[in-house]
Amino acid sequence: MQIPSYIYIPSYTFEALPGDGTSSHNITDAWVFVDGQKIGAFELPATIPVLASGEVTVEIFPGIKLNGTAATRAVYTFYSRYTASHTLYSDSVIPIQPNATYVEGLSFDFIEDFESVGIIFEKTTRSDTIMMKSDDSLNVFEGLYAGHVVLEGSKDFFEVKSLNNYVLPQAGGFSFVELNCKSTVPFYIGVNANEFNFSTQHPIVVITPSDTWKKLYINLTPTVSRLQNAINFSLFFAAQLDSDETAGEIWIDNIKLLHY
Repeated sequence: MQIPSYIYIPSYTFEALPGDGTSSHNITDAWVFVDGQKIGAFELPATIPVLASGEVTVEIFPGIKLNGTAATRAVYTFYSRYTASHTLYSDSVIPIQPNATYVEGLSFDFIEDFESVGIIFEKTTRSDTIMMKSDDSLNVFEGLYAGHVVLEGSKDFFEVKSLNNYVLPQAGGFSFVELNCKSTVPFYIGVNANEFNFSTQHPIVVITPSDTWKKLYINLTPTVSRLQNAINFSLFFAAQLDSDETAGEIWIDNIKLLHY
């Protein structure tokens, strides 16, 4: 019986290049290949048995939770893969610390980190409240500012959309929204699909409350791909207080709309 070698992957690191916004990430998994053979997908940290020894080529693809859901894990193709030669030894462990950047050829339609004058979202006519910039150091994820929404009393419905519309790939491409967020109430993320004479709203995911900041990757691709008559799209955020709720807060930072 062959004695396995072991690869230990403690975590993933990610570095955003200048102009690509925050380096915050939530790479939870490693999809591992050795000499082109799939070993498997592993939640990090992981010690991975491999039935090989000697010099091999190790490829590691960064994995995420789509839409923040643990049941839908996938390789995030917007991040680069790790590839390197390593020497494996039977019944021994070698550590590997993979690093990723954004892949070449990505289009960043916008990066809203709330550090510039103004923001790129506007209140809709239905909304009772607005998204503000806040410099509350206890609730800013990084930098000096974050987006902040307050719902209370009669101001129980919030909705903003991006000031601009964006052409997103509808065949053979992928579109994602990345963001950091926390909230005391659920809120929605979705797209408005704009045709020649009208616009339709399409919620994509409900973000559950969290008292700590979390990094999310929202997959717009299935929704955008089926809306073949749309000329372009805008992004929206919305929230509604339940009848038994008297107040709620939402904090958002580092919103990126990207595709290829």
